[in-house]
Amino acid sequence: MIIWRGKGFLVLIIICAAMLLVSWLANGISGDPDFYKNNAWPQICTIIIASACIYFVGRWINRKTVHKYIDEETGEEREEAIDQNIHTFFYVRFEYWAFITPVLGALAIFVL
Repeated sequence: MIIWRGKGFLVLIIICAAMLLVSWLANGISGDPDFYKNNAWPQICTIIIASACIYFVGRWINRKTVHKYIDEETGEEREEAIDQNIHTFFYVRFEYWAFITPVLGALAIFVL
């Protein structure tokens, strides 16, 4: 079963990359190898960074392309916006995961 369409798998890669980057920075700066795991604020930073990246990457890859053509009847140049390929992850558009990620992240940090 495929759970993404197009480049939707990048949602998971962006989240993992943000988590690795922030944990590496937080643990390296603090000198404590368990700093990221024991504190909530670096995890909140991870959620914010991942959500921002997901939103902007999603808007970029799901943008509409503009097709220009000349109308044969009138001879005028016209433009038509086309959704060529919608990228999804679990059947949700890529950029909408920027709003779902903080909810899931907050549940993971504060409830679990």
